[in-house]
Amino acid sequence: MGMFDKVKKTTINSRLYEEKLYEAALEEVESGEIRKGLYAKALSKAEGDKEKADGIYLKLRVQSIMDDIETQQIAIREKAKSYEAHQEAKKIEATTIKTNTSKAAKNNKLSKYSIDGIQFRTKIDFDAYTKGLEKAAEKSSSEDKEALDKRIKDAIEAAESESDEIIDLSNHNKEERYSIDGITFKTKSDFETYIASHPQS
Repeated sequence: MGMFDKVKKTTINSRLYEEKLYEAALEEVESGEIRKGLYAKALSKAEGDKEKADGIYLKLRVQSIMDDIETQQIAIREKAKSYEAHQEAKKIEATTIKTNTSKAAKNNKLSKYSIDGIQFRTKIDFDAYTKGLEKAAEKSSSEDKEALDKRIKDAIEAAESESDEIIDLSNHNKEERYSIDGITFKTKSDFETYIASHPQS
């Protein structure tokens, strides 16, 4: 179908549509359903001539029906936009929740540093703990210091030789976990030993 035929078809459809609207408006008039405000406007345009006013009223009523249809279509489009905006907001909210959940999960992961049966959340916690051990070992023999240095060195080397994968606590939900001072203990026994050697003030 050529462009000219498309234009003609659109024009024909428009006239058929307008015919249906006039038919609906005439049926309203014949059944006594007349909009008083609209008819008053028609009378005004006809300068009080009722015969002319009837014809003008039909034109005004057809335009009024078209306005009603357009208003409904606008309302539908606005509702659709509102729904799309709501869906987009839900999508953003879901993404935010997912991101926050991911961050929370990352924060709950254990680091790869561990010593004396204790697995530390961060290297900072590990360093703080080993510094405490070194300070306590200052009063010990040189052999004890050397043994401690070796344990710390071995723990660091073991941590650095591991892959960058971090153990996720969510995979161990069924295991009982004991933690304090930023330290998570592998066993209850290790936890109790730590508590005994670090009396709380």
